[in-house]
Amino acid sequence: MERSQFTAAEYRISIYGLKAGEWDSLACWAKKFNVYSKHLRWLVQIPRIFFIFRTHGTLQNFEQMLDNIFRPLFEVSLNPESHPDLHVFLQHVSGFDSVDDESRSERQFDVECSKILPGAWSSTENPPYAYYSWYFWANIASLNQLRQQRGLKTFDFRPHCGESGSVDHLASAFLLARHINHGINLAKTTPLQYLYYLAQIGLAVSPLSNNSLFLDYNNNPFKKFFCRGLNVSLSTDDPLQFHYTEEPLLEEYSVCGQRWKMSDIDLSEIARMSVLQSGFEHRIKTEWLGPRYLLAGPSGNEVSFSNVPNLRLQFRSDTLNQEVSLINKLASSTPLPKANSSLFTRISINEPHSASEKIMQDQLKACLNLSGALALIRSYHPTREHNVSPRDTSCIIRLENGVHSVYETQSVASKLFAAVDPMEPNADYAVFCRDVARMVDVLSDGATASFSFTRLTLLECIFGMHTLMNSDIEKQAMKHVPKDFSHLSKVDGYIRASTGMLAKHLLRFIRAKLDENPPIPLKEGQNIPLRDLFDQLGLPLSNLTLDNLNVKAENTFMRLDAFQSKNNPFGNSVLRSLFLDVFNVIDGSFFGEITKQLIDSRTKADPHVLHEFRIALPGRTPSDWNTLARWLIKHELLVDNVRWVIELPLPYESFVAEGSVSSFSDVLASIFGPLFLATKDPASSPDLTRVLDYISGFDVPYSKSDYLSNLTNLPMPRLWIKESRPPFAYLIFFIQANLKSLNTFRASKCMSTFQLSSAIDIDAPYYDRAALLLLTDLVHHADIVTRGRPTTSYLMYLARIGAVMSPLSSNALALNYQESPFSKSFQRGLLVSLGTDSPLQLHSMDDPLLEEFAIASQIFRLSACDLSEICMNSVLSSGFPHQVKQRILGDAYLSAQDPLLCSVPSVRTTFRQAAWHAEIDRLGRICAAKPL
Repeated sequence: MERSQFTAAEYRISIYGLKAGEWDSLACWAKKFNVYSKHLRWLVQIPRIFFIFRTHGTLQNFEQMLDNIFRPLFEVSLNPESHPDLHVFLQHVSGFDSVDDESRSERQFDVECSKILPGAWSSTENPPYAYYSWYFWANIASLNQLRQQRGLKTFDFRPHCGESGSVDHLASAFLLARHINHGINLAKTTPLQYLYYLAQIGLAVSPLSNNSLFLDYNNNPFKKFFCRGLNVSLSTDDPLQFHYTEEPLLEEYSVCGQRWKMSDIDLSEIARMSVLQSGFEHRIKTEWLGPRYLLAGPSGNEVSFSNVPNLRLQFRSDTLNQEVSLINKLASSTPLPKANSSLFTRISINEPHSASEKIMQDQLKACLNLSGALALIRSYHPTREHNVSPRDTSCIIRLENGVHSVYETQSVASKLFAAVDPMEPNADYAVFCRDVARMVDVLSDGATASFSFTRLTLLECIFGMHTLMNSDIEKQAMKHVPKDFSHLSKVDGYIRASTGMLAKHLLRFIRAKLDENPPIPLKEGQNIPLRDLFDQLGLPLSNLTLDNLNVKAENTFMRLDAFQSKNNPFGNSVLRSLFLDVFNVIDGSFFGEITKQLIDSRTKADPHVLHEFRIALPGRTPSDWNTLARWLIKHELLVDNVRWVIELPLPYESFVAEGSVSSFSDVLASIFGPLFLATKDPASSPDLTRVLDYISGFDVPYSKSDYLSNLTNLPMPRLWIKESRPPFAYLIFFIQANLKSLNTFRASKCMSTFQLSSAIDIDAPYYDRAALLLLTDLVHHADIVTRGRPTTSYLMYLARIGAVMSPLSSNALALNYQESPFSKSFQRGLLVSLGTDSPLQLHSMDDPLLEEFAIASQIFRLSACDLSEICMNSVLSSGFPHQVKQRILGDAYLSAQDPLLCSVPSVRTTFRQAAWHAEIDRLGRICAAKPL
């Protein structure tokens, strides 16, 4: 302490009360070894071990113990010369502590107990904590009054309290003490915790000591106490047992700062509170904190002494004053009427920013970045008008630079003239590359990431305040909606058709087919019975069990290859192709039958669950569309509660190797050419035309690329004659450009339009992340995409990009369930919903989506209102048609959802809309401000 000059301590030393001479012995020891310092004060602890002394007969009653402790102190206060060494020692004593093993059982304090005077307490059991504490406090108070009259130093009463044992100890200390040691049990009693906050009773907490004795460091409530504004400081307790360095207090601060990510300002505030809690003299506190330290709030703060900004102390002071004012107001007011949804507390953050106001340069830079990125995202997603009249005009379709363009035509003097400009402006790949570069700058910028993290955290806090203040009103409103959760429409926004069934369903279907034993054409003109095929594959028919089916996602964590291998029934890829594929030797017959069973059973069991099944389209030739359309129609898979999302795996290397395509332009022509033709002339492709009404979107699976150079160096699709697959950003641009042109064309004819969805790996390069944000309407596996990426999350929030998360899928692959960002993302206001991904590997219940909801509601403590909001989000972000969304959410669902239909109280939707508009407005105000 002498060496550092910035660390002080209050050492605890014991007086037992066994005999009156203990004080003189202690004072003589202190004088002999000169244990006095400007940086050291002594806190005399009196162990609560009366029961030991009484059991051994060394004390006759409790009053004798009190007399041994306090009589010498009164004597030396009346006559310092009676105990000269003790008089000197007491000048270095700051207070008293009653230490004991709180977990030890004791007599309950009651009225009968309070009638026993100390002279009559001769039992061999300790007096109760409250009894013990009151007599110590009363003697210290009397002693302080005497010493104050004589101009002598007074003492604090700071009991050891709330480390373990009964919370009643904390109630006693609340009445008697200004500060206590430990106090972690306040986490178990919210009312007392709130009272300690209102009274600002100091808590000297020792997390490393607690970690060794009672409470794991990760579960220590110290950080929560600090954030809530309790008067907390750090202490070391017993460095001999708990610390490793020569500076144990700095060790406490270091561990605290690292484990709980506390800033220097946080640690400085804790240090300031430790000085205020201490028993050091006014003169010394003035040296450490400045002459005005006794004043409340920023008036008593000198930043050059405390290193705590006035803004922090102003916040603490205002918050405390508001709480005290609220308590006084509520205590004096009449009871409020029953809660109703028209009267609720609106939560907002007062952050005034005007164009003339100066702000931090980093903040301005971040807002300009985000505002520019948001404008770019919106430029790729124009608002589409609904209920427009169809335009029945002739047109021609051209494939230009990899993008299908539609030109309206007009006949003049028997000649056909095409319009100069296409219906949808031509997508410019060079412009896209520039936009990606700008987005990369935003996504990689540290100031923007910090600002985004701050705003997301604030949104999370605001939601917490909203639920604290309005949860009763939301619950009351939920009682008046006609639908409960089980009757709400909800969309499974990400489910693979090939793995959409449960394992027991697939096994049951395989057994049924083995009983039928149909012929399977392995080669042209050669069939083999299904049973014989199983024999050839080495699969004995007598041992077809779920365990041998081997499709459950076990031992797949951080092993995508192992997870994908679970798609193979009985570990055999031949059976996967036979039972779970459309494009196979039996024209997807088995797959069609089991999918029909799946849809019928799900629809019958719960008609309120809608599905967007993902099904793969190879894209090898244009005829793939006809094959898929015939399959969907043949097996009666076009139903109202189901939409299909076309997954485009695009194994380009295989196409080139087998000679199916000569360039990437051929692939784009195979995928989109038939769709433009069916839109132009529905009669030319009646099956495909019918199927397109049940297709809600396209999905581009992510694949890392070897092309890590500038995207602008890549050739156009017709010149892409390489054997390797194009990089993700390049590929998804041309798919989105074709889709955008197709949607404009179909919208002009009042036909259904399509969404684009995708996902990326957590470590995907910035330009892939930029392309994802610019081009997609929906991000699946968003828990992986957004984890640790605050700028991505914040832009998805601002742009209202749908985010489907599959916590069970991520739990099997890359992210433990408890670490899933789903709950945080929901609280922050992202448009999040739940998807099942692959029930074959992940689920056990007959309704996998309800299983996802059930687990999430338990793990993340979701309320009924939360569940209704997630259901609403799933409909909003889905690709179901505008008319379906109107039926589920109300005619004006794009601006305000009908609470009677979606069961989300207007209290919640009003809050969400206000929070989003506040963020957008704040970005605009800061961008117009002047840099500091």
